[in-house]
Amino acid sequence: MGVRQYFVERADFAKPIETGDGKECLRLISTYQPEVAVLDLVMPGKTGFEVLEALDGRFPETQIIVMSMHADASYAQRAEALGASAFIAKEDALSEIENALLHGPEQFYQSKSVGRTTLNPLIEQSDEKFESLTASEKRVLKLLAQGLTSKEISEHLDISIRTVQAHRRNMTDKLVLRGPNRLMEYAVRNSKSE
Repeated sequence: MGVRQYFVERADFAKPIETGDGKECLRLISTYQPEVAVLDLVMPGKTGFEVLEALDGRFPETQIIVMSMHADASYAQRAEALGASAFIAKEDALSEIENALLHGPEQFYQSKSVGRTTLNPLIEQSDEKFESLTASEKRVLKLLAQGLTSKEISEHLDISIRTVQAHRRNMTDKLVLRGPNRLMEYAVRNSKSE
């Protein structure tokens, strides 16, 4: 049983509305102000972090639960700082979602796997690889960790989007990151590194 089916079978919840797009997710939460919203951390359009930033705590009655395939403690801390009610590792979703709901929106809840090594850990990066990044690349990395899009980074740093994209490609190569969203994940995990 998936998370959607869990809510479908709960008589005390209305029929869930589902989308896989971050921008649409933001629109739905803003329009309906639901009792519960479950965000995937990695979505097209906007990431879960970007949705939280855009909501900016405007709907305190909505309990926002963030789910991620990576149970890194820094992800949970960032989700809490951005106003989420809970952070659940996807591997714990069905066993932990009930606990998160019981905690309500006032007290932050994180699943038991947070902080442990997950089945899909991020690649540990050596200081040498991080130090191989240029100052410009490190600035872009820091803004990525804050959830900014390439367009927003280009405006913030007053550089072209193509330059931002070039920095992202170069960082991916230097840090030997493979797969979609790995650079964003690395940025979040290493956002304090300067």
